[in-house]
Amino acid sequence: SKSLSTPRKISYGRHARTASPARIYGAVPIATLTTLQNITAGTLALTIGAQTASLTGINFSAAISLANVASILQTAIQAAVGDQFTTATVAYDATSGSFNFVASSGETDAADISVNALAAGSIATAMGWATGAIFSPATPAQTITEALDASVAISNNFGSFAFVITSLTNDETIEAATWNAANNVLFM
Repeated sequence: SKSLSTPRKISYGRHARTASPARIYGAVPIATLTTLQNITAGTLALTIGAQTASLTGINFSAAISLANVASILQTAIQAAVGDQFTTATVAYDATSGSFNFVASSGETDAADISVNALAAGSIATAMGWATGAIFSPATPAQTITEALDASVAISNNFGSFAFVITSLTNDETIEAATWNAANNVLFM
């Protein structure tokens, strides 16, 4: 049997009960409104899965607020070719002081998201979409078994598991117990 002691670290895994589109949670601090207004020919290369929006000529000079900057960028992204971009949203979160991006809501097949922050004229750093930003890939809905398999594929160096954000249904609880039993009660 396993000998459990005080853990040296705690790890968290994600269970995607519902599908989720790709997202960017912008880092702070971002550029000031005045700095953003000075961008008149900005560029942005945004890639989600196999689709890339190569935006040029981004002009924030007429922006009257950070929310307006988000709106201008959202319009440019929605004009890009690709299903990931047609209904994408960009919003300024005044509470956190960041710009956040959500890909089109219907596009939830597994897909990585990235921004080329090093391209000439890139607005990525000014928007907080470079160093420190959180890039969350699109994730299809997962069963409990798929979530547990994904966690073990990364590391099985844990003594127990729990689903703590939402309550599991009875069927999901049985699925988790069945998965654990099939693994010879590897986890307590």
